Amino acid sequence: MASDAGVDTALVHYFFGTKDGLFVAAMQLPFTPALVLGPLVAEGVDGLGERMVRRLLAVWDENVDALLALVQGATSHPGAAVAVREFISREIIARVEEAVEADRPALRANLVASQIMGLVAARYIARVEPLASLPAEDVVPLVAPTVQRYLSGVL
Repeated sequence: MASDAGVDTALVHYFFGTKDGLFVAAMQLPFTPALVLGPLVAEGVDGLGERMVRRLLAVWDENVDALLALVQGATSHPGAAVAVREFISREIIARVEEAVEADRPALRANLVASQIMGLVAARYIARVEPLASLPAEDVVPLVAPTVQRYLSGVL
């Protein structure tokens, strides 16, 4: 891609570290997903559902305007939607899939992503009540068990 734009790939790596670093900068994300998710996954699958939901809510609550702008851009521009989908697949789903120790890790990672995206859509995008105004501490025990079941339970 860099060569298509007439840019030396070494410069991309120098300034952004990785392709994902470039994506974070281009999309103006206020955080690096790998740095948010990496430590959670590193602690293992046990309790990962709760850690993920708790951290997701904190990140969204802290960065809601920037993340809503990203979602709006991804839904209004096909190229951006493809970039976001590839980024989610690589940075979130793939990391969760690597952490899963149970059968069908790809399916489990996709189910986790569907639960997370549904929560984001209902709470932050559509603002469905009472979920939208429920304190994060109340949401975690409601959603985390489902995420944990996808990670390690019987499918």
